[in-house]
Formats: sequence, C-alpha cells, structure tokens
Amino acid sequence: LKNSTIENNKNRGLMLTNSNSIIDSVRFLNQNTTDWPANQNEAKAIYVQGGQASVKNSYFENNSTGIYIGPYNSIEALPVIEGNNFVKNGDPIYLGELSYPSFSGNKATDNSYNAIIFASAIAKNMTLKTDLPYLIKDVRNVQENVTLTLDPGVIMAFKDNWSGLKISGTLKAVGSKGQKIIFKPYYDSVL
Repeated sequence: LKNSTIENNKNRGLMLTNSNSIIDSVRFLNQNTTDWPANQNEAKAIYVQGGQASVKNSYFENNSTGIYIGPYNSIEALPVIEGNNFVKNGDPIYLGELSYPSFSGNKATDNSYNAIIFASAIAKNMTLKTDLPYLIKDVRNVQENVTLTLDPGVIMAFKDNWSGLKISGTLKAVGSKGQKIIFKPYYDSVL
C-alpha cells in the first residue's frame, strides 16, 4: 500500500494479520471512533497482528492509537516501523504482548504521549534502539533468562511513581559519554 489515505474509519483503519505487507507513504487520519464499550477503545489507525509488516514514511494524525502491535494467536509481531510522523494521536505506538518490532527515525508531537508504549512483559531477548522514548505506564517484567538491551541514547520513561521495570532476567544498559541511556519520569522536561 503506497501513496494513499485511510481516514474516518470506525475501529480500525487497516488490520494486518500475520502479514509481510509494506505500508509506505500513507496518511492515516481520524480513526478515533469505536462501537466497542468505552473502556475498550478499538480505534486504531493500523492494527498489526503478528507477522513482519513494514510501516514507513507514513503520517498519523488524530487517531486513538497510531500503530497497535500484538500477536496473532501465538505468532510474534516483528514489524519494522521507520520514518513515520505521529501528530495529535492518543498513543502513537502501542506494544502488546509478543511484540518485538524494530524502530528508527520516527517523530511524535502533540500526542497524549510522545512515546512508544510498552504494555506487556518482555518474554524474549530484545534490543531497544534509539528512537522515540519508550514509556512504561505500570510495572513491566523482564522475565527470567531474558535479556533487555538498551542501546546508547535510549530514553526509558516512566509514567508515574507506580511504574517501573522489574528485572527477573538481565538488563544491559551501557551508554557512552556522548550518548547516555536515560531513565526518567515521563513528564520531566527532557522529553
């Protein structure tokens, strides 16, 4: 899908189920209404369920969630998310369980959170590269025998005093003089 606009859909603008699709230079606008109960807002611009889709160079504005990533049955989601711009959305990018995407060159402004939201435990080895800040809204566990690696320059933000990382496995966070790894409250002025 390339050079297109997807707008004003109820629940989901685009759903990719165990897909290897390439989404390039697409505008996702106003996916923010749902017919689900109020506490289960299913409005998402893109819902990636498993697979290895690529979403790049696209623009997301006024969506409840820009990109929601989760598994399909027990198939992991391994998408590539690069060069996208998120403006005035709820959550720009939301990571559910079994989600291990790669990120690069994304931008976020005027969203509810200008960050990549972690919403599940880290159940397999994962490396987070420099991109948008990574936001933990509650306590997320790095499970036993699992390593979470943070590359130099990564910002790991925490929503409030009740959020954090529980390390049952291993955390590798080795910054450099020019690229420190930052752990901080989300609302600190550094973001």
